[in-house]
Amino acid sequence: MGRIGVAPFGGGDEQGMFQGSHGSASNIAGDGLANPIAYILSGASMLDWLGQGNQDERLTAAVLAEGRDVAPDVGGNRSTNSCAEAICRKLG
Repeated sequence: MGRIGVAPFGGGDEQGMFQGSHGSASNIAGDGLANPIAYILSGASMLDWLGQGNQDERLTAAVLAEGRDVAPDVGGNRSTNSCAEAICRKLG
């Protein structure tokens, strides 16, 4: 899967909880350096848990389609917003 910046976390029985597995990254808050992929993939896990058709697969595919054009912690050069916006564009 890669570094901790891209690792999603989520699950539950009657109640679910979904989040990135890394911390809040408060040391880089406001710098545009945080990797949003873990939170986006956690959102995909939540969509699956909620039974929202193939929306989780669409979101995961959009993340994977972004390839190496990602946040600095995984070798890219995109800011937090730029990375998230590129993934949103892949969703159409």
